[in-house]
Amino acid sequence: MKIVYSHVSNRNRGVNAKQYIELYALSNFLVKKNHPNFQTVFYGDEESLKLFSNIQFDNFEIISNNILKDIPRELWTLGKLCSMLQVNEPFLHIDGDMLLFKPLQNNFLNKDIICFHDESFFNHAIDNMQNVLVIQPEHCQGITPVSYNCGIFGGQDFKSIHYAINIVLNFVVQNKDNIANMIKEHKLKKNNYYFDLSILVEQVWLFQILKFLEKEIYSVVRIDNWYESFEKMIKDTGYIHLLSDKKNIYSEKIKDITNKLNIKY
Repeated sequence: MKIVYSHVSNRNRGVNAKQYIELYALSNFLVKKNHPNFQTVFYGDEESLKLFSNIQFDNFEIISNNILKDIPRELWTLGKLCSMLQVNEPFLHIDGDMLLFKPLQNNFLNKDIICFHDESFFNHAIDNMQNVLVIQPEHCQGITPVSYNCGIFGGQDFKSIHYAINIVLNFVVQNKDNIANMIKEHKLKKNNYYFDLSILVEQVWLFQILKFLEKEIYSVVRIDNWYESFEKMIKDTGYIHLLSDKKNIYSEKIKDITNKLNIKY
């Protein structure tokens, strides 16, 4: 199976790409250690390919700018959807902040569609986002919105994944001015509840479309909240997803680990 990493510069919520180098290097090292038969490939724009060029990925590929140029910058995660469109075989996309200190189980690797975990406890925020945006692809209509964490995402059925991604990206491009105006209006109103449209598009719409295709979604782990359950999952599985500010909190620790393991980056 192919393991895909990706990064598009200036699309990661204002975080400098250089802060990710050690993290990606460690993540790639752990995947190759635990799954030596897997090939890792990094997809990026020109700037990212230069920044991450010393990491020991098996291969590097450029993400076509024909896809990227029409995606609103606010949708900061959609670069990785573009990378997946270029993979024509079963794959898993692994976020650079996902550290797998233990192997993934084979029973998940054989599934058509897998994600890291569902976020059903997060539905109130998803409802708020969808109420702000108003519009959505027609394939999503009538399908209950549930967020799925894509720290790990992919599976054997790459054709259905491509189909769903194309619908999402085409919808975003066709409605980019409308989406930009809705985001601007939301910011002007200074709404104080959580709002990240990238999550809505990548983690909700994409999966609604896969459900429209009658695909079953398998979760690698289960968590019931972002606190006790999340910490317990890490201890039980050895899978660490350094979400949000945890990247900065543990940046020196990550650098220390990569140095001790003599990981090249």
